[in-house]
Formats: sequence, structure tokens, C-alpha cells
Amino acid sequence: MGLLLSFKGTVGRKNYFILGLLYLIAYGLIVEYGQDYVVGLAFFLYIYINLTLTSKRLRHAGYSPWLTLLFYTPVVGQIMYIFLLFKKGKTEHRIVSKESVTRSEKVKNMPVASLEEIQGNVMRILNESIR
Repeated sequence: MGLLLSFKGTVGRKNYFILGLLYLIAYGLIVEYGQDYVVGLAFFLYIYINLTLTSKRLRHAGYSPWLTLLFYTPVVGQIMYIFLLFKKGKTEHRIVSKESVTRSEKVKNMPVASLEEIQGNVMRILNESIR
């Protein structure tokens, strides 16, 4: 449920499409067979879940989540939906080269100076600068 109700995080293309489609089907069934007050509540829940999913998808694609507000303008919303279905996310297919791995290994194995050594070096530099 946190995936649908929270504005935090990201959602990929496949999940955006599947969750949106499932919720649209559920909303359609509620409208068709539900009572009036249930349909009204489902409408507001549908709008909210669309806002959360679209803002997460925009964030994943590298755009500002505030563009979600354009989703409810005529024609622009449909174009934006199709665009978000096909736009690759910034975190998909990340390739790590061997060079970056060896650099990170070197950093892990670097010797670390103790606090006393650092204090001694700072005091030595200060004493030399005073002279």
C-alpha cells in the first residue's frame, strides 16, 4: 500500500503501467457496480494514487515531480502518460566499469591516519607558520 499512497521513492516503467492499469480496472468496476458515495470516494482515491504514481515515475525519469500537475490538463496528460511509459529511468541499466570498481577498492584499502597523527601534523604546521 505504501507504493500507492506515498509520494516518496520512484517507480519504473513496467510497474507504472501495471499499477495504473490495475487501479483503473478496479476504479471502473467500482463505478459500474458501486453506490454513489463509494464512487465519489473511489474517484478521489483514484486521483490521489495517480498523483503519487506519476510523481514517482517523473522522479525516476529524471524530471521534477511538480510536472504531475500537468497530468490533468486535456491532451497534455495523455501525451505525458505515453511519454512516461517509454522514457527510460535514470537508474535503469546502470553499467559499472572495472575501473570504477578498482578505484573503490583502492579507496577502501587506503591507510587512515589516527587522530593523534592529524593533531600532531596540524600543531607542527601551526608552529612553523608562527616562526
